[in-house]
Amino acid sequence: MKNKRINSVGIRDFRKLKCIIVACLVATSCWAVDFSAKLAYSQKTQISLNLSNKTLKEVFKEIEKNSEFVIFYYEGVVDSNKRVKLNVKRQTVDKILDTLFEGTDNTYNIVDKQIYITKKEDKGKGNASLPITQQQKKITGKVIDELGEPLPGVAIQVKGTPRGVTTDIDGSFGIDVRDADILVFSYLGMQDQEVPVANKKQLFVTLKEKTDELEEVTVVAFAKQKKRECISFCNNSKGR
Repeated sequence: MKNKRINSVGIRDFRKLKCIIVACLVATSCWAVDFSAKLAYSQKTQISLNLSNKTLKEVFKEIEKNSEFVIFYYEGVVDSNKRVKLNVKRQTVDKILDTLFEGTDNTYNIVDKQIYITKKEDKGKGNASLPITQQQKKITGKVIDELGEPLPGVAIQVKGTPRGVTTDIDGSFGIDVRDADILVFSYLGMQDQEVPVANKKQLFVTLKEKTDELEEVTVVAFAKQKKRECISFCNNSKGR
């Protein structure tokens, strides 16, 4: 009897384990499909543009108009008033950006349907002429939200300069800084955060949601709804 009981429990445990494994596989498959779909958009979406004597700002607007991409950049990082000529037929956005930024110090990072434009890290310039206290160093780190999830595409700028980078798909980043620098972290729907570099070699930053803006939108929507109800009530009263 004891052996039968042990076997029965073992079967139930095995079934539970099997269900857990299947659930994990399904969740992993869903994540992989979702990630592939996001990746596929930038790889498969083709854009045709025929522009002459247009500023980069106007070209960016045309890219956004003809796709679901949204382009982000800091003034000073990109010469947005530079006039260019562009004639492409059915090209992916990375090919178009490669053409636009050829011969410039700009680069880009595509995360889902968001494009972040930054400056290339200038590795050719040495820091020998700088005082020891001002020499640059490489600082790395990671940016997450309040739930501990990594945030890809966070814009990180050295305050007061056009230098900046964006976080990778896992929220990690690396940037050359000085101890006196301050890093500004910006992300859609999140509060900007300024972090002094000081003598740190790594940074772990948690961004918080802009709850005040959400509350403001809710209050405004609520006020409009009350106004509509009042007007409707007044009209019905007059009809009576």
